[in-house]
Amino acid sequence: MPFLEARNAPRAETDVHTGDAQLRRVLGLLFSMGREGVLPRKVFGRISSRFGTPVPAVLVVSAISLLALVLDLQTLASMISFGALVAFSAVNLAVIKHYLIDGNRCGSGDLARYGVLPTIGFALTVWLWMSLSQRTLVIGTIWLSAGLLYLAVLTHGFRRPPPSLALTH
Repeated sequence: MPFLEARNAPRAETDVHTGDAQLRRVLGLLFSMGREGVLPRKVFGRISSRFGTPVPAVLVVSAISLLALVLDLQTLASMISFGALVAFSAVNLAVIKHYLIDGNRCGSGDLARYGVLPTIGFALTVWLWMSLSQRTLVIGTIWLSAGLLYLAVLTHGFRRPPPSLALTH
């Protein structure tokens, strides 16, 4: 097995350490979100007294990571792109809403800065979405819908503001 050859040992060790660092960052973020009530506290906001780690969050992340066994790398990479494109689209639309609609900025410079440029950014993200596979769009839409449903429950039908994440720690 080429992976087990001695010349690959430093690379394999680096890969393990990189994965460990990424896992720690994801778990730290999920724990913070659970502690603040952004995600369910019972799953993400608890630290095991025995291990000193967020065991339920570890199990959730591990279960999601097992998708790598049934999905090809191209689909997984495309799903990450789907999430990034959703975020970019939301930022562009939020700029338009915040500055032009809520902020009532109507000067020519404001229209260019807060209207035209974000509209171009949004159009480009929609164009990039067209390059994603049908499978990625279906899985991403299901995932996004689940998130929106969770947000609707958390905010009692969007009548309350969502909990915010305190980033002071």
